[in-house]
Amino acid sequence: MTNRAHADSLAHLVDICNEISERSPIYDELNLTQAEIDSVPVAPTAYAYITNMYYQFEQQGIDAGEASLVPCYWTYTEMFRKIAEKGFNTKPVYKDFIDFCASEEFGSVNQQMLDLTDDLAENTDDEGREKMRLAFQYSSEYELQYWNMCVIHEQWLLDQEQEKVARPLR
Repeated sequence: MTNRAHADSLAHLVDICNEISERSPIYDELNLTQAEIDSVPVAPTAYAYITNMYYQFEQQGIDAGEASLVPCYWTYTEMFRKIAEKGFNTKPVYKDFIDFCASEEFGSVNQQMLDLTDDLAENTDDEGREKMRLAFQYSSEYELQYWNMCVIHEQWLLDQEQEKVARPLR
């Protein structure tokens, strides 16, 4: 596969599973305006994770960049399939998101992403494969930190300090 065809395939896969558009019904259910959504800062771990992906693409190349995306797709596929298998009781809007991530369509995109990454790894040298391995490792660690960030409601330290200052003393 040529670099152009590979890039087109990757762009198509990312477009099919646009996480932001899949969350849109959740925002609607919560009656959030775009201004309210935009006013929430990206949490530190999410910022670092996204920055890592950009770094991999821009500084390490498309091979490493693609490898940096794999943990996100793979985790969503496996995690939401397990949740769907076990069953859950939640609002329909959340169920729709979970069902989408557990779907065969999303699983197919994940498999295509894995196949494209394998193809890249087979067609690069040892240095390229090492960059891919590191990109995958870094993103895997960020993916784990991402889910922890959600559980603890991570915030920027300075935002936490501003909240303390804004609260009246009692």
